[in-house]
Amino acid sequence: MKNNLIILLMAIAAFGFSGCSPQDDTKADLKWKNNAGAAVQDIKWVKGGDVDQSWDGTTADLAETSPKGITELAGAGECLDNSGTPSTIKIVASGSEGFVAGTLDDTGTNEAATIEKNAAATLVINSIVPAVK
Repeated sequence: MKNNLIILLMAIAAFGFSGCSPQDDTKADLKWKNNAGAAVQDIKWVKGGDVDQSWDGTTADLAETSPKGITELAGAGECLDNSGTPSTIKIVASGSEGFVAGTLDDTGTNEAATIEKNAAATLVINSIVPAVK
């Protein structure tokens, strides 16, 4: 009986702690898979020129970033190339997950995507091109 009471009290305490978790205001999780043929640096998920999320550091070719929460479901990728030149990310549907159907294809010309709400999304970087300013 004493063991059952201890287990019950532990269960109640665990339930109470889980109810006090901070709320996550993000709408989906996003990570990037680099298939560009070269490393990319400082990836950003942007909408209308505003940065929604960023992945600092270098992502080697064939490597993935860690997933991060995003609040803007529609957006585009930006990064720096190996020489530090601001670049636009071209995304392909093949290998990408968690995007709204019809927003990506495999032409290699997609600069933007829409992520499904509550998705654990992966966007595949097909190539990067210097950004036009």
